[in-house]
This record gives sequence, structure tokens and C-alpha cells, in this order.
Amino acid sequence: MSRHTSTITATAVRVAGSIPVEVSVRHIGTTDQEAGMRMGELLVYVRSPFVAERVADTWHMAKPVVCAAVPPRAAVGKLHVPVRVALVGTIVRLAGHPVCTIVGVPARSGHEHPAHVRIEVGPLAWEVCDQLAWHTITRAWRRLARMLNEHEE
Repeated sequence: MSRHTSTITATAVRVAGSIPVEVSVRHIGTTDQEAGMRMGELLVYVRSPFVAERVADTWHMAKPVVCAAVPPRAAVGKLHVPVRVALVGTIVRLAGHPVCTIVGVPARSGHEHPAHVRIEVGPLAWEVCDQLAWHTITRAWRRLARMLNEHEE
């Protein structure tokens, strides 16, 4: 019996600048093999190389939208993101065939939404505010996919 009574169906993460990302693989060579990626408050687990490659490909396909919609580096002070300790706040296990979408979102005057590219992967939505964040996360997804493929049984 689970003591949790709620289900989170979606989460959004706004990213900009140089993001610390950690990628690791656990239980190598077993049926429980799984790769994990931590980006600030977000921790994502993936077991399937297919899912990892699909997400990596989605991030790669976002390049033209990112280059057209957001600056190389965002002015972090204008992102309206509170400063906080980087504890894990959301843990997601991606599996199956996650729906992936890419949408450029222009800034709206009078609102706290900077121009960004929204990259959705299943229940996760990243609001990518600059090209540096996009490069960092794209490389991390490629690395995670490579790690899972190298150790696949």
C-alpha cells in the first residue's frame, strides 16, 4: 500500500545558463539497469535506450527553434526564478513512448514569462531560456543514451 495519495501528471522546469547536470548508470548488466540524470531540482530515470534516444533526438531537433527564439545567454535576473537550494524536488521515471513536442514561446510584456522554447517529454516540460542551457541538456541526453546502449544486455 502506498502512503502517497496524489499523482503529479506534469511538471515544468525553467532553465538558463550553465546548468549542473549529473548522469549515471546503476545496476549495469542486470534487468534493473537504469540511467539517471539530475538537473538541479529534477531527477529523471530511464531504463530503455529507445526512450533515451527519443528524448535526445527531440532535444537535437529543437536546435533551429532554440537558435531562432532565445539568446545565446539569458539575462538571469529577468527570468523570474526564485533562488533556492538545489535539492531534488521532482523525480520522474520515463518509459514507454513519451509524447515529445517543441514550441517556441515569445516573451509577453507585462507577464513573468521570458521568451523560451518549451520542450515537452511525456509529463516533463522544460522552458529553455537560452542556447547554453539547450546545449548542456542536449549533450547530457546524448550521453545518457550512449551509456544505456553501451551496457544493454
